[in-house]
Amino acid sequence: MDNQSLMNWLASAPRWEQEQFLYDLPRQLANGQRKQELEEYLYDFEFLEAKLFFTSFKDLSDDYELVKNLECSSGLELIQKSLQMSASVLQNDWTQLASQLIGRLSSVNDNIIQQQFIPNINPSTNFWLRPLIVNLTPPQDFLIRTLRTNSETGIEHILITSDSSRAVSASHFNAIEVWDLNTDSAPDVLVDKEYQALTGYERSHSHSIAGLSITSDSAEIVSVFTDGALKIWNLESKQKVQSYIPCLPLPTADWNFNLVRSIASTADGNHLFTGHQDGSLRMINLKNGAVIFEAKPQQSTIYSIVYIPSHKAIAIGAKQEAIKIWHLNDARVQMINVQTSSFPYLAVTTDGKKLVIGATGQSSQDIDVFNLETGSQLFSLKGHNMLITAIAVTPDDKRLISGDDTGHIRIWDLASGALILAYRAHSTRITAIGSTQDCRRILTGSEDNTLKIWNLEAPPPKNFTESKSNRVERIIISPDNNNAVIVYSNRISVWNISDKEELFSNESLVFPRTRDSDFILIDNKHALSLTASTDFSICFHIWDVKTGKTLYILRTGLISSYDIPVSFSFCSNRNQVILLTWNIMSENTSFIHVLDIPFIDLSNLSSEETYECSLAYTLNFTKRLLKVDVVPGTEKVVITTKDNCFTTLFLSTRKLIETIHFNSDPLINTEFIITRNGKHLLIEIDQIIEIWSLELGQKVGELREDSGRASHTSVVCGFGIIGNDRSLVSVSRDQTIKVWNLSNYKLEATFTGENIFSCCAATSNGIVIAGDQIGNLYFLQKTQSGASHFCKNTRSPSG
Repeated sequence: MDNQSLMNWLASAPRWEQEQFLYDLPRQLANGQRKQELEEYLYDFEFLEAKLFFTSFKDLSDDYELVKNLECSSGLELIQKSLQMSASVLQNDWTQLASQLIGRLSSVNDNIIQQQFIPNINPSTNFWLRPLIVNLTPPQDFLIRTLRTNSETGIEHILITSDSSRAVSASHFNAIEVWDLNTDSAPDVLVDKEYQALTGYERSHSHSIAGLSITSDSAEIVSVFTDGALKIWNLESKQKVQSYIPCLPLPTADWNFNLVRSIASTADGNHLFTGHQDGSLRMINLKNGAVIFEAKPQQSTIYSIVYIPSHKAIAIGAKQEAIKIWHLNDARVQMINVQTSSFPYLAVTTDGKKLVIGATGQSSQDIDVFNLETGSQLFSLKGHNMLITAIAVTPDDKRLISGDDTGHIRIWDLASGALILAYRAHSTRITAIGSTQDCRRILTGSEDNTLKIWNLEAPPPKNFTESKSNRVERIIISPDNNNAVIVYSNRISVWNISDKEELFSNESLVFPRTRDSDFILIDNKHALSLTASTDFSICFHIWDVKTGKTLYILRTGLISSYDIPVSFSFCSNRNQVILLTWNIMSENTSFIHVLDIPFIDLSNLSSEETYECSLAYTLNFTKRLLKVDVVPGTEKVVITTKDNCFTTLFLSTRKLIETIHFNSDPLINTEFIITRNGKHLLIEIDQIIEIWSLELGQKVGELREDSGRASHTSVVCGFGIIGNDRSLVSVSRDQTIKVWNLSNYKLEATFTGENIFSCCAATSNGIVIAGDQIGNLYFLQKTQSGASHFCKNTRSPSG
C-alpha cells in the first residue's frame, strides 16, 4: 500500500485506530530496517501533519530519532532541527506546521527538501500564511531552542540545575516555570495550592518575584517575593514544601515598605541574603525561616547581591553607591569605588578571585573587572551601545556573558578581557543569563517572553552577528501593490513586492517625526514627506519612491515655531493635504489646516524646484489632535483626538461630526485602522480587536479566537487590510501575525515569528509584509489550501 492509499484508508478509520497506527508505524518500520519506507513517511508532509494532529509534538519529533542509526539522508536531520526550533509554537498550534517548516527550510542546500519536500507542502487548514522569503532562523547548531513562557510579563530570573538537565525561570509577575533542557516538552508551572484555594489564581504568590535560589543538590528551589515571603519547592514533585514570611522592616515616613529587590544564597543553600529597598540587608536561615541578622550597609536600594564562598563574604551593589564587600566573620567592609548606574549588576568567579561589575561608567554601558584580593581594577570592558541589563560568569571562570537593553549578547574572555563573540539574541531587553555546568550552553531570558538556549561550541550564522537596521516603524504599500516603502528608525528603503528585492535605501530620508506620518504615498510613484525649513516654516517634499530623489518642495507659509505638526494625510479627490498641528503654548489648542496643492507635471521636472501651496481653510480645535486619515476615494476625513474621540470631517462642507467616543485609557499609543470603504473602525482595546461602525457610532463585533480567548496575548502593534475589506491582518508584541475574516469575525491563519513585531501592511491580493523590532522583514502570502486531508476542520488551532 503506497502512502496516499494508506492516508486515504486512515481517513475513514476510528479516532483511536488513527492515533495508534500513526504512533506505531515509524517504530515498526525502524525495527524492521525498512529504511526507504521510513524515509518516505518522514518526508511526507501529510503524514507529519497527521502525526502532529492525532498524537503529539513529542511523538513526531521522536520519529526522527529512529533514523539516526539507519544512515538516512541528511535532509531528515534538517527537518528534525527545524521542528525542534519551532517546538514552542507547534506544541500549541498544529496549524502552523507548514509555515514554520517553509520559513526555516527555504534556504537550506538540500535537493530532496527543495525539490520534493517543500513543493508538496499543502496543509489541511482552510487558509495559511506561506513565507515568501526566509524569515525564520534556518536549522543550525548555534541556536538550539527557543522556549516560550506562559507568562505575559517576560522572564526575569534563570536558574540551571547542577546536572544541566533543567532550568527554572521566573517572570516579573510570580510565574515560576521548570523546563526540561533536553526535550521539547512544555514547562511545568509551580502553583501554590493554598494560595490558589484562597484566591482562585494559579500562581505562586501575590507579589512579584525578587529572585530564585537553588540548593546544592538541585533538589529544591527557593523563591523570594518582594513582600519578603519565601517559598521552598521540590523540583521533582513541583510542589511547595515550605513557606516563611519573615517580618519586613517597618515602613519609612513616606510609606515605602522596604520591598525585597535582590537575593543571594550561600554555597550550601542553607542561608539566604535579601537586599531591600531602603538599603537594609538580611540573612535568613532557610531551615526555619529565622532572621539571623539585619544590617543597613547601604543608603539606597540594594539591587544586586552575590555570595563569595572563598571569602565568606557578600558583595553588595546599591543604587549609585560604591560596591561593598561585607565579610561575615568579622563584619569587615571592603570598599570598591566605581561609578555604577541606578541598577548595578554583580557576578563573581567561582574561585573568588574576580568580581565583575556591570552597568558602570557614565552611560552604564561598561563592565569593570576587579581583583578581590587587592581591590584593584584589572580591566574595563567596553562595547555595548546600550544599558547593560544582565551579566553571568561561566562555571569554569573563563568567560563572561553580558546582555543589554536592546537584546544584544557579548561574550568576553575573562583572562584577557578580549571580546570573543557579539550577537543579537532577542528583540528587546536581556533580563537574565545562565550557563550550564559544562559551559557548553548558555540560556538567555528576555522581556519578549522567550528563553533561548545557545550552543557556545557552534559558530553563529551571519544573520545573528551581522549588523541590521533598527526597528521597522512603518510599512506603506503603493496603490498598484507593486512597491512597499519601509520606514526604519534610522533609514527608509523601497522594495519591489513581486521580486522581494530592495530597490534603494537612503539614510538621509529620515524626517522629523509626526505620529505614524513620516510620509504618505500620493500615487504609485511619488511620496509626500513633511519637514521644516531653516526659517521654521512647514514644508513638504515630494520624492520619487524608486530613486529616493526629491523632485520638488512645497512651502506652506505656516510657521511651526509654536504650532507643532502632529499628523497629515492626502486627499487625491481634491488634491489637498490635511495637516494637524498642536500649539505648544496651550495644551488643548489644535488646528486642522487644509492645503491646496498646485498642479505640477512631475514627468517634466529636471531638478529640485520649490512651489507654494495655498491655505484653503483652517479649523480651530479645542482638543489635542493625534491623527488624521482620509477614507480612500472619498472627501471624508477621520480625526483622532487625545480624549478618545473619532471625529469625521467632510472637506467640501467643512462639517465636523463626533462619531465615536471611548471611555477607556488614552488612545495615544493604541493601534487602529479604518476599512477601505470608510464604514468601520477596527481598534485594539485590552488585547481584543473591536469593530465599530463609523455610521452608527456603535461597536458591532469583536475578533476572538474560537476558544473565546482575546485577539492577542499582548498589545497590537499594527494592522493591514487585505482585498476589498475581506480580511484584517494584525501583528502584536506576542510575536504573532494573525489574519481575520471580516465577514464572520473568525481567525483564518496565524504565523509566529522569532521577535516582537512592530508594524505590518497588506496588498489587495493577500501578501502580508511585517516588520519587527530588530529590522527584519517578513513577506507572507495568505494562501487557500487545496488539500482535503482527514484532519481538516476537526480541531481548533488551540486544540
